[in-house]
Amino acid sequence: MAGLTKAQRAARAEQKVLDEDNGRSQAADKLASARAALAEAENGAAEAGIEVASPAIGAEAKKNTSTVWIGLKLPRGLQLKLCKEITIDRPTFGGGVKPTKMFMPDPDQGTVRLKGYAVPFGKIPNYSIIGDFGLTEVDRTWWGKWKAQNSGFDLLKNGLLFEHGEKASVEAYAQEHAELKCGLEPLDPTGDKRADPINSENLSDIEPDMERSKTRRSAAA
Repeated sequence: MAGLTKAQRAARAEQKVLDEDNGRSQAADKLASARAALAEAENGAAEAGIEVASPAIGAEAKKNTSTVWIGLKLPRGLQLKLCKEITIDRPTFGGGVKPTKMFMPDPDQGTVRLKGYAVPFGKIPNYSIIGDFGLTEVDRTWWGKWKAQNSGFDLLKNGLLFEHGEKASVEAYAQEHAELKCGLEPLDPTGDKRADPINSENLSDIEPDMERSKTRRSAAA
């Protein structure tokens, strides 16, 4: 803008501001027109009795519904398989066979391993562990089939195995139930309920032999 007078520079700056305002106004008009067209289409579909999954304008994208998050509180994790119903000939007493229905693992459905909370010393897990719950993302359809086949599974009833569509909800549950015990934790020598009580007067708890320890240290020196 070299060589222009102050009045000319001011006029150009004012025109630039007006152009920007016009651009924003045109964008707002286009957005309003799109919303109006969308509303008209939805109203027409509703009158015709048709459900339309309309895109969201200026809203958050639809959340992923293809997977589900699983929380598991077992040290070594859990391996899951889907089963299929088959019929086998079972031998009977006195000879002959009897057709019997049973469920066997279906190799075509694959295997899912839920992560546990135990990690080798010095290793960093590549998955989330919260409140000693290992978190695993699983295909929603596969999980639905497995859950239908194992609805009476104890871990599903006692809260050690749970699911949710959002990872944040699984993390919140894991934090709230961090004190929940699975029964496979290391024994606590002070008051662990899993330790057998000593009921004999002739027996006592195991205690370290300090004298023998001193003797061994002296011999090693």
